[in-house]
Amino acid sequence: MTTAGPRADGKGVILGGTGEFEGVRGTGIEIAGLRRFDPATGLLEGTFELRFRYHRPGR
Repeated sequence: MTTAGPRADGKGVILGGTGEFEGVRGTGIEIAGLRRFDPATGLLEGTFELRFRYHRPGR
């Protein structure tokens, strides 16, 4: 897990979204599996996974 927060437990905060995610609130973490980075070209190779726990107010 690479998410640094802003919360004390290291989770990021979801403030909202658009479309079907409008009004959503919650938290999330980012999991990164980096395989390669080439500083000469800036190429970054790997996988990123985002995990969210969210709700819509009133539900």
